[in-house]
Amino acid sequence: MVDPRHQGHDDGTHPTRPSVGGPTPDPRLGNPQPIKERNRWSIGLAIGLVVIVAVGFLIWYWTTGAVNEAAVTPTAPPVAAAQAERPRAQPGDCRPFTKDVEVVGQAQTLRGTACMQPDGTWKIVSTE
Repeated sequence: MVDPRHQGHDDGTHPTRPSVGGPTPDPRLGNPQPIKERNRWSIGLAIGLVVIVAVGFLIWYWTTGAVNEAAVTPTAPPVAAAQAERPRAQPGDCRPFTKDVEVVGQAQTLRGTACMQPDGTWKIVSTE
């Protein structure tokens, strides 16, 4: 007589374990499909958060403490091909900028020069 715990071994399956690559029949682990849906949702959420943080960082990067919301337009000429390989900005690098701001309800354009500080922030050093 064959022990019932060993039934099914001849065809490569086991009554208490799933076949390789198949869904798990263990009810304690739940249905694998909702796990995949949840992972897909989590990945989408993570990507969305990365995009939000990246956009927020870019806005913060170009904004000074004087203005809460502003659009920045760099006025520096295009970088030559030989200079394209150098790092984006280093402490001490200065660049001209223009910024549309609202002062006491009136739209104005602020122009000046900002320099990168050792901590990675930009400091306005002159305005026109």
